Amino acid sequence: MKSSMTKKSHTGMIIGNARFHVALKKNYKDMKKISFLIGLMTFFTLWSQLCFAQVAEEAGKDKLQIVGIWRINLDDQKEKLETEFKNKLKGLDDKKQEEFWLSTESRVYVFNENGYFKNYWVDNGAYFEKFGKWVIDEESKILRLELEDEIWEYRLKFNGKGMTWDPISKKEEFIGVLYLISLSL
Repeated sequence: MKSSMTKKSHTGMIIGNARFHVALKKNYKDMKKISFLIGLMTFFTLWSQLCFAQVAEEAGKDKLQIVGIWRINLDDQKEKLETEFKNKLKGLDDKKQEEFWLSTESRVYVFNENGYFKNYWVDNGAYFEKFGKWVIDEESKILRLELEDEIWEYRLKFNGKGMTWDPISKKEEFIGVLYLISLSL
């Protein structure tokens, strides 16, 4: 009895292996296609990175540094707030001050390498966003944000994972220098 079970097991293994090999041969062509496609995708990925690296070298260091996602660095913003604006904030009640800081903290800037940016934030429970183009003058370190109805200009300075924007023209209601931190990896 033992020998018949062993023969059946052995026969089953042979049949199972034969089925596996048939399936393997059937799928061999598909596997070749998949391998070819993976190789092709790898080639184009490496090629595009090489091309981007060449464009990046031409673009300039500041233009590359700004590409990514940035938010207001609330700790720095509060600590380095200009005296004039601090005095204006002191004139507001606690609730208005809290709303102001929540709105400030929610501000996010997304700079794409194609020269477009998006700025969005929440203020008093409402969502706001602005779109536009950005340009950096490498020589003067001026960041120019061109929106549909206005233009903002800042003196730009990078420091590690952060940057500061010192506004060229100061508006009465404006907070002053902006302190941003990168959220990009």
